[in-house]
Amino acid sequence: MPKVATKLRISKKGQISIPKRVREKLGIVPGDMVAFEQVDEGFILKKKKTVFDYIGCIRPKKEIDIKELIEKARKESGAKRSLL
Repeated sequence: MPKVATKLRISKKGQISIPKRVREKLGIVPGDMVAFEQVDEGFILKKKKTVFDYIGCIRPKKEIDIKELIEKARKESGAKRSLL
């Protein structure tokens, strides 16, 4: 994979703007989480996965009633009011 050399200016607040072509390459959209991973050569910017990235990956063994599941979680957590 060819390396993309991009120069970025750091703001007074220590912020940078990720160039559009880099965001597109990483699939980063507003609201996504990213992380800097330290490696011997410096740092790597990576898109972080959230629980929402795994929706649909695991199929339940049986049909699940979501209202029943929420109510059970509420009771087990000791929540005072219903989530529905």
